[in-house]
Amino acid sequence: MTEKEITISKARLSSREDGELRNLFYKKNGLPKQVLLTNRQIFSKLEISEYNPNSLEDQGFMKILSASLAYLRSQAKLSNLAWIDLEIGNGGRGSIAKHGFSNDIVQIMSNANKFDTIAEKHKVISKKTRHIAKIAEKLLV
Repeated sequence: MTEKEITISKARLSSREDGELRNLFYKKNGLPKQVLLTNRQIFSKLEISEYNPNSLEDQGFMKILSASLAYLRSQAKLSNLAWIDLEIGNGGRGSIAKHGFSNDIVQIMSNANKFDTIAEKHKVISKKTRHIAKIAEKLLV
């Protein structure tokens, strides 16, 4: 990719109000579109994959995309919109993540359950860490 193509691609991945990435997920009136897209679909729709990025450029674009999606996710949360990061099984070849908005109640509940499970695991780790800290504190006194 040329430097100009990289600059154009980075601009397309912007989450600003006039950014093309944001326009994939929101209508012109600011309401969310009912769409779930994979990272590859996002690159394709923004015509970034047409530049044929090498693996190093591809990794850089993935990091920029991840940061932009995180920003869109936080904005949706602040606006009380149901942003979804959904992982779908890929027939034994891992899973595919999809991002966006959906009015599918089953998917929304599945997404909520996924985050509940993650929170429970973090709570267990937190309790164990706190227990170890209390033991260490007693030993040091």
